[in-house]
This record gives sequence, C-alpha cells and structure tokens, in this order.
Amino acid sequence: MKNLVKAAISPRVIIMPLAMPQGVVQVVRDDMLIGGTKQRALYHYLTTTAAAGYNEIVYASPPPASEQVALAYMCQQRKVACTLFCWQMDKRYHPFSLQAESFGATIYPCDSLEQAEIAARVYTEHTPDSIKLPLGFNVPAYIDCLKAEIATSWQHVIADLGYEPARVWLPAGSAVLSNVFREVVSEDTLLNCVNVRLLPEEEERIRAVASRAGVHLFRARESFLEPCIDIPPIPSNPHYDAKLWYFIHQYGQHQDVWWNAAR
Repeated sequence: MKNLVKAAISPRVIIMPLAMPQGVVQVVRDDMLIGGTKQRALYHYLTTTAAAGYNEIVYASPPPASEQVALAYMCQQRKVACTLFCWQMDKRYHPFSLQAESFGATIYPCDSLEQAEIAARVYTEHTPDSIKLPLGFNVPAYIDCLKAEIATSWQHVIADLGYEPARVWLPAGSAVLSNVFREVVSEDTLLNCVNVRLLPEEEERIRAVASRAGVHLFRARESFLEPCIDIPPIPSNPHYDAKLWYFIHQYGQHQDVWWNAAR
C-alpha cells in the first residue's frame, strides 16, 4: 500500500501533468486512494446505512475490482462488518480480495460473478441487519453521496488547473462513475469513456452510456479479465483504468483530464 492515502474522509484531488506528443494531459491521481474514487462516497453512505440500522455490508465482487478494497477499508473505518462474495480467477483469490480481507472483510469464494451475486443475495436474506450493495454500488443513496463528492472534487480540478476541462477520460465498468460525471460536469464537457467489458455490450447499462449526449464510448481491445496490453506510465488498474491509456495515447488532446480512478 505504499504511497496510498489513508483517509476516512474524501481528500482533495491530486493532479499530475502527463506530457504527450500532442500536449499535456492532466491526470487525477485517485489511484493514490485505497480502493480509488469509489472510496470517496463510502464514508457518508455507510453513515446513512448505520443510521438505518444496518451493521453489515454485503457485496459480490469481480476479481480485479477495486471497489471491494474501498468497501472493506471504509467499513473498517466505520466499524461496520463487511462480507464479500468474490469471483475467483483460476481458483485463486485476486490480490484485491486478499487486501480487502486484510481490512477485516469476510471472504467467500465463488466460481463466477453470477454465482457471487446469488450467494450474496441469499446470505443477506438470511442475515438480520445486513444490506447488499449491487455491482458498482449502484443504489440511489450511494450515488447521491458520490455526486456530492465528485461535484466538490470537480470544482477543485477547475480551480487547480485554472480552466474547465473540455474533455474527460473515464472507465466504464458498471457505468456508475460515468453516469455520475455526466450529471455533475458541464454539458459542454465531452466524456470519453472506455468500456472495459465488465458487462456485455448489449447490456442496458452499457447501451445507456453510449446513447447519452456528450459521451463518446470506446471499447477496450482486451476482454475484462485480460490485463491491458499497453502499460500506462502511472499506477493504474490493468483490468480497468489502465485500458484507457491506449486511447488517450492515440486520441488525447492538450488539456484533457484523465480521471485515473484506481490502481
């Protein structure tokens, strides 16, 4: 966890310039947060669930998803139980699952994401005072918290850069992050999103992203479980955010912002 920021409350964004032949791309270094950008809204979300009487959070996780790390870490901070049903790769836990376990999460192995979702749902139905979060934390209460955090962070980006970016690069996995950005940033800001192929292309959440005004959706060359071919010059999740690098290197423009959501 070297160089990671241990903070219970969403810290101010850190921006790093990245020189390229076509100009300078500004990188938001949320890879420095334990679990990445999704961590930002979890403290306040967990506060609301605790107030509602829930003392255990249940989640079904893809193997290389940083959300499981963010959730386990923030549950530890809020002293809330965290139970993860983790899809294993090659019958082995992903390092992210082991990291989540180090933060106190209870881990149950599953052979697929579908199996993990079913097992998590059954577990929640039989465990009093527990609540299951869907893929990407796609529930209104969490999304409202994330909107508030992204809105604040976006104003910090504008203040620190001295201009409002015209183009932002984002990963599209569960589509939660890209949808939040589309509702928070100016309608004049183009979102260049890369479908990392966590969900099938015909899945409604991905189709909805592609159909939104002000969004250009690229498709990662690699399948979801394949790590990226082109390695970026910054720490980035090879199954998620790092897959943006190929497209940024090809099509990025001067003063673009790359929101690097996790490592």
